[in-house]
Amino acid sequence: MKLTPKFTLALVAGVLVIQIGFGALRVQRERDLFLTDVGRDDRMVGRALALAAEREVKSSGVEDARRMLAEVDQRDTQVRIRWVDLGPDAPVSERPQAPLAILGPLARGEQVVAQIAENGGNLSSYSPVMLPGGGYAAIEVSNSLADERDYVGKSIRNAVLSTAALVALCGLMGWALGHLLIGRPVRLLVERARAIGGGDLEGAVVLAQRDELGDLADEMNAMASALAGTQRRLAEEADARVAVLEQLKHADRLRTVGTLASGIAHELGTPLNVIEGHAQLIAENDAAGDEVHDAAAVIKRQCKRMTGIIRQLLDFARREQSHDGSCDALAAARHTLDMIAPFAKKRGVKVLLEGPETLGEVSIPRDELVQVLSNLVINAIQANPEGGEVRITLAAVRVVPPWTKESERAMIRFVVSDDGCGMDEATRERVFEPFFTTKSVGEGTGLGLSVAYGIIAERGGFIDVTSDLGTGTAFSIFIPAFVPGPGNS
Repeated sequence: MKLTPKFTLALVAGVLVIQIGFGALRVQRERDLFLTDVGRDDRMVGRALALAAEREVKSSGVEDARRMLAEVDQRDTQVRIRWVDLGPDAPVSERPQAPLAILGPLARGEQVVAQIAENGGNLSSYSPVMLPGGGYAAIEVSNSLADERDYVGKSIRNAVLSTAALVALCGLMGWALGHLLIGRPVRLLVERARAIGGGDLEGAVVLAQRDELGDLADEMNAMASALAGTQRRLAEEADARVAVLEQLKHADRLRTVGTLASGIAHELGTPLNVIEGHAQLIAENDAAGDEVHDAAAVIKRQCKRMTGIIRQLLDFARREQSHDGSCDALAAARHTLDMIAPFAKKRGVKVLLEGPETLGEVSIPRDELVQVLSNLVINAIQANPEGGEVRITLAAVRVVPPWTKESERAMIRFVVSDDGCGMDEATRERVFEPFFTTKSVGEGTGLGLSVAYGIIAERGGFIDVTSDLGTGTAFSIFIPAFVPGPGNS
């Protein structure tokens, strides 16, 4: 139930309880006043009649006093007046309506008022009359309580009608005030809260009333304004973090390019020597006819080979903005292997690619996956002795990400393992920290693994590492498998 009906019902219930209580007290008070007034009048009448009856008894006897009272009784139809005998053997017609037990004060000359419930109820007053023999009789003055019942009934009806009118008025006023002061402001506050929950922080709720709800509206507007400022700052900080991450990615990519440059320079030596030899034959006229064409073809083929190597290196070094995308897992691994091959050859380390012929796509752009794999493979080559092996193993798996309570997800696992020196526990715990490195000066900056960790985490994956000192290291990369859908291109 909403606040306005609750407020109205509470107001009506309170008014109803108060009116019923006061109505009951008022009816009881009026009934008591009615009985008091009637009793007082009856006592006055009874006292006067008792005095007159005593005089009549003294002057003319008891029978004349009885006749006088009978005549008085006939003159008033509202009040019944009787001569009553207080003796135990009195005839039925002269016995009092009230029990003799409560009429004892008459013997002391006192008046008695009694309420009789018989015959619909009446109020009787008894005034003592002294008899010549020393005994007492009494004058009974009785008033029917029918008028009192009618009066009380009218009072109750008036109280009920006034209570109903007051309750209706209070209910109407409560509903109107509740809607104006509670219902409408609360509805506006709820709508504003929903808007804030939906991300609309620019609007405001304006309440003219200066009460608790008005204060709440002001605080809600202030909160929305503060959230909007915080949102802008977070957006700026997020943009700054993205820019820093892009710079770190590019710096790591350039570091990898520098590492690969020495191997590529060695790789370019052979085609350059071939080009130089054939060019010399042509320049010294030692080749003629078809030999000149063959030499030119060899030169062209070697130039294309060198151009391809250099373009591959430049493409890898080019700075690119992060974007959503996917790539073929096996093709990216082969591309990495081709790019790393000159560096591996120079270091005397064999790099092997193992896995099924087809794996499908992963949810990461190709340049980012190549950067991560090349970083890990170069580290593995540097950790391996000459003549060692580095293995890139691919497999489709279903795993539960370690930081969530989700169910299993389809992922592609890339394992880069080596037979190098390995790492101890302390090194393994810090391996993804920025600027932490165990390499010699000039061989590493300590950013490669932290950048790789950030790239994989950004794409919803994770990296695990196992290593034993002296036996080698294995980095396992888990990346969500790409699932084509309406929102994917």
